[in-house]
Amino acid sequence: MAMTPKNYLARRNRYSYPTVGLRRYPGGYKHRTFPSIATMERTLRKFLMSPSAADVQLGYLSVVYWGHYSGKAGIAQPGRAMSKVDLALAGLTRLRFRPLAVAITVRSAHRLIRLKRCGDAVWGLTALPQLGFAFASKVCAFLSPGRCGVIDSVIAGRYKRFGFAMTKSGKKYYVATKASNKATYSTYCRFLAREASRLNTYGRPLRWVDRDGRKYAWRAVDVERALY
Repeated sequence: MAMTPKNYLARRNRYSYPTVGLRRYPGGYKHRTFPSIATMERTLRKFLMSPSAADVQLGYLSVVYWGHYSGKAGIAQPGRAMSKVDLALAGLTRLRFRPLAVAITVRSAHRLIRLKRCGDAVWGLTALPQLGFAFASKVCAFLSPGRCGVIDSVIAGRYKRFGFAMTKSGKKYYVATKASNKATYSTYCRFLAREASRLNTYGRPLRWVDRDGRKYAWRAVDVERALY
């Protein structure tokens, strides 16, 4: 797993994922594209941290959309992503979850992250439709990119020393939505944060470059993206 600072930088700068989300309109939700990763992150975090329950729900649905937008070989699949959003909305209705209940769940997760209980934060978020363990970690990464990163089957499978429990569905393995993964995720996030802190000691020459050409300091989520 050991990588040199230059390896981290090269891999982080190669990271490519659509900078997309949703916007709300009277009839529902529409696609939205952002000019940079930083802009997307700031906007989605603003929604997730908003005092408005409707905005928090928009942030949660945007993460679902973003996470499903890129398909195999990086081919955009907006229709598939929106279908997952529709499933999330249907699940909320079935569970009688109003936007306020979504907001309470997300705010509880943020509070737990601040208490350095990242695993408990992920676990709490899995109560929301379409958020298995891996997708719940995506919400955590948007809530607190300095402390959390995403854990999905790619990273869990490639770096088995992290110790995430996996489950098989068909021919694929996924990060299991199991309570045993809570402590593992907290340990994983501490590793990401430590690596980010170490990389930042190298100063501006080692800062990663966003799509807008600007350089940014390392955070836990950036280390995760370099590992991906």
